Amino acid sequence: MPLTHAAENGANTGARLAYSGHAFLARINAYLMRWSRDKYKRLRGRKRAQAQWEMVVRSRPKFFAHWIWVNVVPTVW
Repeated sequence: MPLTHAAENGANTGARLAYSGHAFLARINAYLMRWSRDKYKRLRGRKRAQAQWEMVVRSRPKFFAHWIWVNVVPTVW
């Protein structure tokens, strides 16, 4: 049975969603970083917060399920 036009478009949409999904997951990381900076005074500075983030990602790479795909923090957070 041949693919319909909708099915062909659905495949293309899925590819775009996969890409935008990474942006969404990176945004979740930004929210996590903001939360940790607000909760812990010692992480208020960007360098300290970034160093702590990298240490946590190295020591517990599967701590959050989405870290399998994206474990960095966007530059704007």
